[in-house]
Amino acid sequence: MVVISRRRVLQSVPVSVAAVALPSGTALAAKAPTDPLSRSRWTPYVGSTFSAKSSTSTWSVRLAAVDDLPGSPGSDRRYALRLTSAAAGRESTVSLSRAGFAATTLHLVPGSNGTTWTAVVNRL
Repeated sequence: MVVISRRRVLQSVPVSVAAVALPSGTALAAKAPTDPLSRSRWTPYVGSTFSAKSSTSTWSVRLAAVDDLPGSPGSDRRYALRLTSAAAGRESTVSLSRAGFAATTLHLVPGSNGTTWTAVVNRL
């Protein structure tokens, strides 16, 4: 006859729970989404072409640079995206997308010549 005491049961419960919780927690952490507004997400795409879609039109833009904001060199949360295009445009909120890159909504402000835009990300 096997005798199981309350002490044995209580001693075995935390081990079982820990064994079950660790793999699922690790799996969830591995699938955590990338922050769509982090500088590190945009930097590898400098020189790449994106589709910019506003409420009225769609055009191609090239990510020319990811620039520092004053007082925040290299910050992943404070930077400016500089975009260029052959098409002239005006200030608008657009969705930037490309193959393998989730669409991200940004507000673009045109430069003086109308074919460059800046999107500032400033998350304190």
